[in-house]
Amino acid sequence: MIPGGSNYLLAFAAGNTIVPPTAAATALTLGDDAQVAVTLSTAFPYPGGTTTSLQVCSNGFISLPPGNGVPYQPTGAAFMGFTQNCWSAFHDFYPNDPIGTSGQVKFEEAGGIAYITWDNVESYPGGVANPSTVQFQFNLSTGQVNIAFGTIDAVGGSSFGDQWLVGYAPGSATIDPGSRSLATALPLLLPATDVPALALACAPNPVIGNTLTWTTSNIPATSSLSLLLVSLAQVNPGLPVPGTPNCLQLVDLATAQNYVQIGGPTATTSLSVPNNPSLSGLPIACQAIALDPSANLLGAITSNGVSSVIGTF
Repeated sequence: MIPGGSNYLLAFAAGNTIVPPTAAATALTLGDDAQVAVTLSTAFPYPGGTTTSLQVCSNGFISLPPGNGVPYQPTGAAFMGFTQNCWSAFHDFYPNDPIGTSGQVKFEEAGGIAYITWDNVESYPGGVANPSTVQFQFNLSTGQVNIAFGTIDAVGGSSFGDQWLVGYAPGSATIDPGSRSLATALPLLLPATDVPALALACAPNPVIGNTLTWTTSNIPATSSLSLLLVSLAQVNPGLPVPGTPNCLQLVDLATAQNYVQIGGPTATTSLSVPNNPSLSGLPIACQAIALDPSANLLGAITSNGVSSVIGTF
């Protein structure tokens, strides 16, 4: 996770490997479903701020204080409910299990990097002799965060012990980005905070003689301007827009007219439909675009599409 202003660029780190904990590493006092704070020697910069401490949960995720609790089921619902920034290799771990087969979670700093390592730690309920090793590497000067994986338990001892949830959640409850494969989605820009999706609506009824008004809402504060595309044809299903994860082109650009919208978080565009019966049955497909250099690699986000057919009543 490479910081860039208000974003993380998420990418595969070629050659990134686990740095084995030394004898000077501190074994954290973590058992099943527990958390503890670690103090950093200098402030760590992350998108949106800095921190001099991190909250380590035994279940494979690290948060800003006061943490995100100690959930043990690595589900999307749990992850999206986190209210503190979180770096995650979320898994149902059981460090220091009473059976005595599990390793520990260890913390140390070396060369300006804070290492937090699940060092041969068993999955719950322990005693399955199939430990995992995962290491978080926080670069205290650049803000880059690497997650390195060694041996991974793909079986687990509980009904969800084979599940892992890897990623980053910004502060405040996270908006569901939908399903995606990191194998094809990376590199990917992750914003410092989640924002509601750009939304488009139209009123009143699309009939001759009416003035139609399209309202674009949830325009980001960092957006320089937005555009309304009014076209004679929709694109269904939509076409992926390169550099904009989960954004689709939903209107035919060849027949589109662009209308510039200034301001936010809401902007409107109106169009008068002549009182001409020959316009009945005319299709109108619309979509909004907000230009936002902080949003993704392209610097733009798209809204839902609104499809209308002009009527006479």
